[in-house]
Amino acid sequence: MKLTIGQPGFERAWCLPRWFDCLEQQNLAPKEDITLCFAYSKGFDGTYDVLRRRGEEYGNLMIYEYDLPTYSHREDMTRFHALTTLRNSLLDMVKETDADYFLSWDNDIVFWPERLQKLFEVAGPDRSVGALMDMGGQD
Repeated sequence: MKLTIGQPGFERAWCLPRWFDCLEQQNLAPKEDITLCFAYSKGFDGTYDVLRRRGEEYGNLMIYEYDLPTYSHREDMTRFHALTTLRNSLLDMVKETDADYFLSWDNDIVFWPERLQKLFEVAGPDRSVGALMDMGGQD
């Protein structure tokens, strides 16, 4: 299985090491069959360095830098235009790969080991699946 994983990123050095650890624990495919795509917005916390250092362990690493406005507060609804642009750019990046599957997986989401395998068990040709996430912390 050839897999491409993509995400936008801005000042995420705080969570990326754990995200990369989680990725390794999923045993999704051999590292050389995984392409990582990052739609990166320049920041000052070392995010780019983490992406480069940890991402080079995989078959293909694509880090495209975007000069879009960044937002420090989630309440600012104008941020959705920039997020939409970044997420659409990820789809353009995926078109440059030969992936069988594309997984949009944000860097502040972690899974128990080997949990993502269940998504691929139900995925098939022309099918889209996603994980139900409790973003409110209630369940």
